[in-house]
Amino acid sequence: MGSLNFTALVKALALNCVLLFLFFLYGSRNFYRDPGSIFYDDERGLERRYSLLREREALAFRDAVLRRAKGNAAQNSTALQGKVGDEPLLCAMMITVARTTEGGGHPLEV
Repeated sequence: MGSLNFTALVKALALNCVLLFLFFLYGSRNFYRDPGSIFYDDERGLERRYSLLREREALAFRDAVLRRAKGNAAQNSTALQGKVGDEPLLCAMMITVARTTEGGGHPLEV
């Protein structure tokens, strides 16, 4: 019976090692851009690929909203403010602040 407990212990330890390795692999592949993460990588952390993807998504969203607003402009004068229907369920506003350029440009723009 002692060998049965030892076998179960080895299996549990092996399973924990495999799970820990998989979590580490996932973290190193997905969290290398976050400076607060233990997986942060100086060489890959500031690459433009991720930012360019998000920028393309934002521009596509903006263009879709503008096309929809222009299509509704003939029906409704408030369509130019971004109203997407007669009775929208959500009202949102975004306020942005310009960044200062003290100390050079933004690290992602260099």
